Amino acid sequence: MQIQNTGNANLTVDLAHIVITGNFTLATPNCKSPILPGGDCLLSVSFAPKSAGNLTGKVAIPTNDPAHPQLFVSLSGTAVTSYPVPSIQSVDQPAIPTSSSVVTLRVYGANFFPLRRARPGHHRKPLMKVETVFPP
Repeated sequence: MQIQNTGNANLTVDLAHIVITGNFTLATPNCKSPILPGGDCLLSVSFAPKSAGNLTGKVAIPTNDPAHPQLFVSLSGTAVTSYPVPSIQSVDQPAIPTSSSVVTLRVYGANFFPLRRARPGHHRKPLMKVETVFPP
């Protein structure tokens, strides 16, 4: 998540006292405090479910902003006990140059999980990058 300072004074974020609840974890913040006017910082939140279902949580971020001394962000995620079966609608058929070391193949459909890399055989480097694309 991005915290942006839209004011005209430095914004101090109390990184040591950020509170996150639910099945979420906060990575080491990539923020420098104070945030200068017009500046921003990124906070990375990971979903770490302990059970299946639609799960929620919140992040409370203390600041020195007198109008908003604490920022609240609602979080939600869906955890599954097993991967759903993907439904493939179409696959690109790229021309593959003989000198290519990595080929991108786009697979369109539903129920895909994040980016996967195919490693045919026992090669260390990925030979094919598979991008999954959800319908618009």
